[in-house]
Amino acid sequence: IGSFSGTVDFDPGTGEFNLVAGSSDPTCFLSSCDSQYGDFGWAIAASAPIFDPMNPVNDAVRYHNVRYDDTYDYIYIAGEFYGQVDFDPGAGSDTHNSSGNGDAFISRFDSNGNYDWTLTWGGKYYDYAYDIFIHYGEIYVTGSFQSPDTDFDPGAGVALRSPLDAESDAGYVVSFDEYGDFRWVQAWGGGAGSGWIWQPTLYKENQFIYIAGTVVGECDFDPGPGVDEPHNPGHVLGTPNSFLSIFDEEGVYQVARVWGPEMGGIFCDAIFAPDGTSDVVYIAGRFQGTVDFDPGSGSEERVGVGWDAYLTSFDVDGNHSFVRTWGGSGAETVRGMSGGGYGQDRLYIIGTFDESADFDPGPVEELHSGPGSYLSMFDKAGNYLSVSVMPALPADGVGYFDIARDYGSNILFIGGSYWGTANFSGSLNYTSNGTDDAFILRMLQ
Repeated sequence: IGSFSGTVDFDPGTGEFNLVAGSSDPTCFLSSCDSQYGDFGWAIAASAPIFDPMNPVNDAVRYHNVRYDDTYDYIYIAGEFYGQVDFDPGAGSDTHNSSGNGDAFISRFDSNGNYDWTLTWGGKYYDYAYDIFIHYGEIYVTGSFQSPDTDFDPGAGVALRSPLDAESDAGYVVSFDEYGDFRWVQAWGGGAGSGWIWQPTLYKENQFIYIAGTVVGECDFDPGPGVDEPHNPGHVLGTPNSFLSIFDEEGVYQVARVWGPEMGGIFCDAIFAPDGTSDVVYIAGRFQGTVDFDPGSGSEERVGVGWDAYLTSFDVDGNHSFVRTWGGSGAETVRGMSGGGYGQDRLYIIGTFDESADFDPGPVEELHSGPGSYLSMFDKAGNYLSVSVMPALPADGVGYFDIARDYGSNILFIGGSYWGTANFSGSLNYTSNGTDDAFILRMLQ
């Protein structure tokens, strides 16, 4: 998924497949290609321009994330929309109207790009779907919502949840079955000074659902009658802190952890759990200031100069395992994280950096000059292995946006954009047709 403006040929080969953005504003797209040779498969465009809550226009939609269900061979998109939107990009029509400033949705397509259905939910304020995960046909979606009495059941049933205060961002996780029928929902936070939840991300493995994101203020993470308020070091000053919340696959709350600085800030940008090998979760992001990454009785303090990147790990009981940090005096970001193929003891993290940065978290320096994009490799114990970088100069550069793996092989895919002239392979230059062009990079592990 991504966005485009004007007329774009989505076939990178000798053929031609043009799509036209429906307005002067950028429009979301979903495109597919063969995983072995990169041959073009198909592409579709949303019927409305991109929804921007900072500059809302009528009848707009934003794609936040996409997942493939290899059990039933479907593709799912999660995002939000405003106004009246036809979610069927083909000859048919499936029009939905938002209830307020922005509603959440998930859409399903088959592996050939044919539209199947869309589910929506929301109230009179801003309600978002940030991330989606599919596990043997079961659908899990996480996001934030502001509307009181939001009905998370898009069907005939009713499943109302409210933030503690209207127009304050509460977190949620909702589950549907493979037919799109509602299963359950859990919600937490959303009060002035009582836990604002921003941009949560989700991973499901074994019997557990891991949700990581940003919290501002003290927050009761237990959606039930119990109370679980992990200490938030930044609650007095309203500093963004990070959280990890764990549920079982039926939505039963397990535990939550919070970590971050008193001043500065910290954000969770990626989450990953290995395939069935152990009950462990990895979280990566960026931080500024002094942070103790161990929310328990131990101490793992690190100091972020500018914005530094981090990788940290917890077990299923919320016990902290390790933290690794890297960066320089500028700003480092994390854009995505993935593991190796099945049985591969590897973690891959992509991001950007804008000045000289040391990518080795240990005592040995590995300096690279920015600005650029990077791909760092660790083993699953957190030991640093290597990094590769691509320049991102004003005239010529590459921006990494996301990373994924082929579950059946030792292949990684990185998606992003490039401008000017870029060299991806060491032997062949690519020159963009416009301001920014999209790319998919296939790499052997």
